[in-house]
Amino acid sequence: MRAFCCFLALVDQGVQVDFDDGHCPTWNNTLHGHFNILEATRGALALPGVKLVEKPALLVVRPRAWNMDEPGSIKATVLIENIFAAFEMDEILFELRHHSSGLNCGMWDYTASIVVNFRHRSDFVLPDRQQYVSMKSDFLKYYMELLIRTCKRRSAPATTGMVPFVLSELPAELSQAEAIAKAQAGKRMEALAGSDGALVYDLALVKPVQEVFTSARSSASLTVTAIDEAFYKESLLIVPRGNVTRRSVEANVRVALLYVLHWLYGQGTVVVNGCVEDSATAEISRAQLWQWVHHQVPIAASFERVNAEYVNLCCCPSRDWFRGYCGRS
Repeated sequence: MRAFCCFLALVDQGVQVDFDDGHCPTWNNTLHGHFNILEATRGALALPGVKLVEKPALLVVRPRAWNMDEPGSIKATVLIENIFAAFEMDEILFELRHHSSGLNCGMWDYTASIVVNFRHRSDFVLPDRQQYVSMKSDFLKYYMELLIRTCKRRSAPATTGMVPFVLSELPAELSQAEAIAKAQAGKRMEALAGSDGALVYDLALVKPVQEVFTSARSSASLTVTAIDEAFYKESLLIVPRGNVTRRSVEANVRVALLYVLHWLYGQGTVVVNGCVEDSATAEISRAQLWQWVHHQVPIAASFERVNAEYVNLCCCPSRDWFRGYCGRS
């Protein structure tokens, strides 16, 4: 609740309350979450040492999809998190034309949908995502550009993903200055492409990211031209090529298991190596492991291939790490 109060007090644009990817829907979590929102809308939510401003940030609630059954009572931003939805963005905006607040592009849910929907095709096998998959990858860059241009053509807001860094929990090899610079570089690319805004997890990143978008708005002007849809939509289906290493497998095992562990304790997010992970990163980790096993993907610089036995072998170091982690927690 302290983080919620601080965001409402210090952020002058908007605060998104996540009841979806970042929420573990226990009775306690859901009840307290809705109670805190109710108190915030009444101006009654406060903590010692945290002073609310007269005009607090715009409060945006992200519910689970099955809760949205009150027609016309909300405005909705649609997260294009499935590869098939990327081919129907015009149709989605048209259907929501009376209560749309635009489209949003993420990264990991969308990428996981490619793995899941084309799981039996070897030409859709994704390599190590830490090394080869980012918003600079062609298939994600064109997805973002197509979303932005589609929104601009219809005068709808186009927003991009969340900066996952938690500055107080960065690994030793990454300084806060480096993390901020990395976050700004990524968001600068999105802002110059025409994105209207993005999300941050850490309150300390609000100002640095805000500066990027303010600067980009004053220096960039996106000319909305006719979209070569055939080019864009073909590019969405070309995934990057690269290697899979033992470290890739171990990283995915660790993220997936660590998220499940925290979920069982009623927590919807977990910080790993200075980045917040939610169900989206747990899902891409799980999906990649399944895909690599299914296609018996070779391990770089070795004669081994990923199979069930190999994944179990990679779980052994994680078991020792988990024992230490649980002891610290």
